[in-house]
Amino acid sequence: MKRKIVMNFAAVLSAAMLLTGCFGTNETPSESTVPESTSAPVNSESFSSEEDSVFTEEENAYQEWMSLEEKEPAFDQNGASVDASELLRRAVMVENFLQDYPETKYREDAVEYYNRLVTAAITGGYVSEEQSSHLYLDEEGKKINNDIVDTYNTFLEENAGTKTANIVEEYVTLLGTEEGNFTDAVKAFYVDIVERMKNMFDMGMEMIEPDSSATTPAEKKNK
Repeated sequence: MKRKIVMNFAAVLSAAMLLTGCFGTNETPSESTVPESTSAPVNSESFSSEEDSVFTEEENAYQEWMSLEEKEPAFDQNGASVDASELLRRAVMVENFLQDYPETKYREDAVEYYNRLVTAAITGGYVSEEQSSHLYLDEEGKKINNDIVDTYNTFLEENAGTKTANIVEEYVTLLGTEEGNFTDAVKAFYVDIVERMKNMFDMGMEMIEPDSSATTPAEKKNK
């Protein structure tokens, strides 16, 4: 019977660091090149056969979007580091993961990451009047750029029927009603967006079942 490998964030980061070191020195990873202190903990046992290194389907799906985040983080200390199209593409990946594995042990991390991806793609980093930075406003700060609306519409065409598309469509409809102006109604939509997303996955504020807090997978690994 194949043993399931439970990979945590520390393990992923450790493995990435080891591979980077090996590639940089043209060395082949081996037991002698892996310090005991950086070895990935896998049920406190070493691999004994090829069978031991087989991921479950759930873990493979999880690693698909986590590896992408490792290679090109969606966020840095200044906010989103990729464009809205990429933020939404990753959001759909995480949405599909949550739908395919609703009882996953990674649910809390996935929902946290998803919430931040969608929030950044829609609000452009806007928080409040006092912290009014917004990536998708025009130079005068009064209207949402037409280019970002085009990005949303392209996303809707390619991802119709997803939960992510539903919330983007609602936002695009609101922008149409407001004629693209950055109005109080648009700002109110931003304030409400986190609760809207929690409702999409039937989650409350407290973690009765796996739930969301406030950090992303990448941020947790840096702690």
